[in-house]
Amino acid sequence: MIEMIYTSVVPISGIFTDELIEHGVECGLFNIPPIQRQYQWGPGHDDMAEQNRSARELIEDLINFWRFNMENEDPYFTGTMIIYKEEGDDEGMYHLMDGQQRWTTFTALMGTIHHLLDGDQTGEDHIDTMEEINRCFLQSMTNDYRLTSHRGFDDDLIRRLSNYGGEVDLQEYEYEPEENEVVPDSVYKVEEKSYRGTHLFCVASYFLDQLQNTFAVHGPFSSRNRLLEFYQTIRDRVFVNLTLAPTSSVAYEMFITANARGTPLNNFDIFRGLVISRERDLPGDNAELLRLLLQRGQTRLDRYCSFTPKSDASKIIDRIMSEVTGVIEGQRIQSNNVMVFLKARINGVTTLAELVNLSTLILNYVRLHIRIYNRKDVYALHPHRRLQYMGFTGYYPLFIIAHMDVDSVWEDDEIWEAREDRIDALMNSVECFVARVGLTAPNNLRPATLAFYTLAYQQANYIYEDGLTEEVLVRIQREYSEHDANPDDFNALRLKTFEIPRNKKHYFLTSVFYAVENIPQHPVRSGEGANGVRKILPLMPTYDISAWRTHSYWAYGAEAQGTQLFSKQIGNLFPLTGQVGQLQELDDNTIAVIARITAFRSHSAGMGIVTDPFIVNNQWNFNHIVARGTALIKILTERFPHNCVVEIEE
Repeated sequence: MIEMIYTSVVPISGIFTDELIEHGVECGLFNIPPIQRQYQWGPGHDDMAEQNRSARELIEDLINFWRFNMENEDPYFTGTMIIYKEEGDDEGMYHLMDGQQRWTTFTALMGTIHHLLDGDQTGEDHIDTMEEINRCFLQSMTNDYRLTSHRGFDDDLIRRLSNYGGEVDLQEYEYEPEENEVVPDSVYKVEEKSYRGTHLFCVASYFLDQLQNTFAVHGPFSSRNRLLEFYQTIRDRVFVNLTLAPTSSVAYEMFITANARGTPLNNFDIFRGLVISRERDLPGDNAELLRLLLQRGQTRLDRYCSFTPKSDASKIIDRIMSEVTGVIEGQRIQSNNVMVFLKARINGVTTLAELVNLSTLILNYVRLHIRIYNRKDVYALHPHRRLQYMGFTGYYPLFIIAHMDVDSVWEDDEIWEAREDRIDALMNSVECFVARVGLTAPNNLRPATLAFYTLAYQQANYIYEDGLTEEVLVRIQREYSEHDANPDDFNALRLKTFEIPRNKKHYFLTSVFYAVENIPQHPVRSGEGANGVRKILPLMPTYDISAWRTHSYWAYGAEAQGTQLFSKQIGNLFPLTGQVGQLQELDDNTIAVIARITAFRSHSAGMGIVTDPFIVNNQWNFNHIVARGTALIKILTERFPHNCVVEIEE
């Protein structure tokens, strides 16, 4: 006899009232069996892509669904939950085979909403809503917890979240582990705020911050009305496919099959489906052109992905679609939110021509990504390559849209030349801002990266909407000049120390020196290998060959006493060509070493205006370092002005 599998699509708030769950209202609960892993979803980490961000993606998706669907009745599907019963289980108990990460996350979310509603002192009555949350998600009529886990640390926090009253401070929560129990200690960082503890603790803490910020719940007297609307949206319109398997073995087989086969849709797949669906509802005769554009878009995406065959193609495509969507919307869009924004945008078009324009935008955006990757016909090439060598790519959406704007007028030489000049000016300004921030910030490029999370898409949208006009260029330059990350001066550079990299990959100071000396080549030149790459090294007393070979730093007076690190200050750092920088290949002949360094130093940034007795007496001390540092600050101030308007011929 075939064992039956039953399934039902239900609102997530109605799981325990569905007929699949016997005695669900009174005593229904889910248990996470030992076969399942511990809770592992997280809020993500801004600096570490490998950190799990599934919980962050879920809550952002739910918030965007609430924002963009208030005027309709569309449902939100959150996947499948596979459950089963064991012989001898108590009434109402079911085991979660698939969906435990998602249901645990909803438990944390609902516990946090309950906490914020219970803390309301505005006079609003939320008793009925809190009781509803309690019975639908947290506790049964017999006051048993709706979710239990075999992992002690997860189970203990689930209990706390299921009793998360308004007076409870989650940050005071402590768990006492059992003997020999290993409790995970994870670290996440979201928008410069850090979370530490078990995965579930970090998620619950992040949810509290996210809900407070999104719905402006900043204290007991803040209105909870918008938070209440958000909860009601989840309650009524978030659906789950609830599947009851007859045995644990069948449930496990279903779980393996569902998670091991098939290819997930990427954001271009979703875009194509949305466009084709919308096209059928619109009048016009451009359907064939639209399908051709979509096919070309897929072909170009496949080609771009082929450049890095070891990378996940879906992630590459999702990143590009995030960039394009961010340009259209004028803000940074995470990959998991692209569908929400594209759906709203596509549903708002009224003609096939608008769909054609949208599809053409994506096609051209990918085409320019390929062109820039291949370094063919790239405008503002020098600042672009220097930024690349720094390891900074946050400007790409702005760079690509500016290319698109210049290309759009190629048939008119006069207009084309004017816009080419503007893209040169634009990229010099981008480089100027990044250099100013990187030279003075303790963590080099991190503040610039954070700034461009907003600036790149905001400014790309200016060009997308109005073109790279003189007015738009001036507006962008003004934003760099007035940005909080832009330092008033370079005084912080006087004492800043730089670590010297062991390899010849991305290095910030190399690009800065190339810009200062206006070297026409790029930090990395095709076909020349390592010897074509300059490397920043401290200037050592050249009679000590071993100092070069061991990457040691010379002790300069006070530095020997531990009071200063003169050897790592910018006044002592020089860009050396590959031939000089290849330490292991240096000739033992001291005279040859001196000749190489002396020849380069005579052309190195800032040396021309420093009276330097080195050539005569072969001495170099911290006074020289300070003098050259002062001279460099003057040069850097002229090359990278505060207003980010750079007057230079590339």
